[in-house]
This record gives sequence, C-alpha cells and structure tokens, in this order.
Amino acid sequence: MRNRILALTCALSFSAPLAALADTSPPEPFIQPISTVHGSETLSCHYYYHEGTIIRWRDCRTQREWDRLRRETQQNVMEFQLRTMTTGNR
Repeated sequence: MRNRILALTCALSFSAPLAALADTSPPEPFIQPISTVHGSETLSCHYYYHEGTIIRWRDCRTQREWDRLRRETQQNVMEFQLRTMTTGNR
C-alpha cells in the first residue's frame, strides 16, 4: 500500500509541471514584412530579432531608403576589403 501511494505521489509530482507548460492559446501567425502607403510612397516594414532575445523590433522605410541603405553597406564593405588588401602586413 505504501509503495502505491509513493508511486502515485511521484507520478503526480512529475506530471504537474507538464500541465503548467501546456499552451492552449492559438499559435501566432507568421509575421511577414508589411507595406503601408505613406504619402505617395509605400513603406516596407521588416521585423528584426537580435540573437538571444525574444523582443523583435520593426524597421519601416520606403523602397528608396532600403535601396540607399543597401548601396551604402555594399560601398562600406568594398572599401574595407580594398583597404585590407592594400595595407596588408608584409
């Protein structure tokens, strides 16, 4: 009798955390970049996550701003690569 009570107590104590972890809420829909009209130009929003965080942030820009940012980043990378090639250790 004692063994049965002990076994039942152990089983209940191990299953209680599982019931607490059960999530009954519906899953969140997959978030994709959204577009909204801002004046005559369309805003395109992208969601970003930093590694190790659960909070996301939204970055909304026009397509022209996204293109300018991409060109600036490409230019910076290219300048860095050229600088490291020409000033290498000898």
